[in-house]
Amino acid sequence: MVAALSVVLAPSAAAHGGLEASTPGDGARMKRAPREVTMAFSEVPSNDSVMKVVDACKRDVVARTEVVGNELIGELSDGQPGRWKASYRVISAEDGHLTKGTFAFTVAGKRDCNPNDGGDGNGDDEPTDAAPDPPAGNTGGDDGGSVPVVPIAIGAAGLVAVGLVVRRVSGG
Repeated sequence: MVAALSVVLAPSAAAHGGLEASTPGDGARMKRAPREVTMAFSEVPSNDSVMKVVDACKRDVVARTEVVGNELIGELSDGQPGRWKASYRVISAEDGHLTKGTFAFTVAGKRDCNPNDGGDGNGDDEPTDAAPDPPAGNTGGDDGGSVPVVPIAIGAAGLVAVGLVVRRVSGG
């Protein structure tokens, strides 16, 4: 019985949220700059989640973000044409696991990386560099392969309780 319960508990302890879809999608080619980027995740993102979108001049163009259901939505300001890179650091509201990643898309047009337009345009800032570290107490890892401690502890306590009940019922 204990073995059966451990099999039942294992999938929920190992499941983690991940990016399921984005608009624009990875590798998309757009005629003009998008007004927003939407990222849909398999678990609801917490409000501590971060999105960064940099235009072809390496300027962050996210004006504001919000979580709606399982989506992280970034409203964008104007950006320069070329290759854009979107990055995210999402903390699951369900299990506290951290997921991060990047994708890119292309905006058609002629780029003008004039340094007087607000960014330095030097291209040395990576999208995830400005994303803050998750709050203290996060139990997930950055590689997507770690398992949160809380669900495992709850599962182990449940298994011990079931074992004690079975032992008492069987008279041992």
